[in-house]
Amino acid sequence: LFGCLAIVCIMQTGLTLAPQPDGEDLVMIPERIYMASLFIGLAALIDFFDGFTARLLKVSSDIGKQLDSLADVVSFGVAPGLIAYQFLRLCFAQQENGLDINALWLLPAFLLPCAGAYRLARFNIDTTQRNGFAGVPIPAAGLLVASFPLIYWNSSQLWMLKLLLNKWFWYLLVVVLSYLMVSTLPMM
Repeated sequence: LFGCLAIVCIMQTGLTLAPQPDGEDLVMIPERIYMASLFIGLAALIDFFDGFTARLLKVSSDIGKQLDSLADVVSFGVAPGLIAYQFLRLCFAQQENGLDINALWLLPAFLLPCAGAYRLARFNIDTTQRNGFAGVPIPAAGLLVASFPLIYWNSSQLWMLKLLLNKWFWYLLVVVLSYLMVSTLPMM
């Protein structure tokens, strides 16, 4: 539910140009993306407690494991992928005719949900990942991406705002996070 609510907030469109002291216009993100970060945080809280409660009550099941993974793909894969998509749109919106760019420039954002789904599928059939993880867990990657609208919305540092409106930052972030999710590097 919280992942779905986050997606609704992310998809609310609307760009605002805010004049800056240096004479440039800074593209502001809509307030709804800020709310999406909060919904993703609530999804993480629920994700932690549902697994904790199931183990505590000894009612874990294979179907519960699958449903948990499906919810994780929505909350920590699709929603953060859409955040990256919207930030990439904002990056291009700063350029002349930037809103008319080819959609192919925005598609890399969807590597996040694809890598997350692959990571969860591998995790669900792997019997060796009991005391640790191989690769970055999708909630960690999703929460990292979900933190950027909060940072952008609350930061007064111009360099931070400009970094978050740099398309190369987002391309690099998407590639690195996607690689870390599908990798077999041992994690805590």
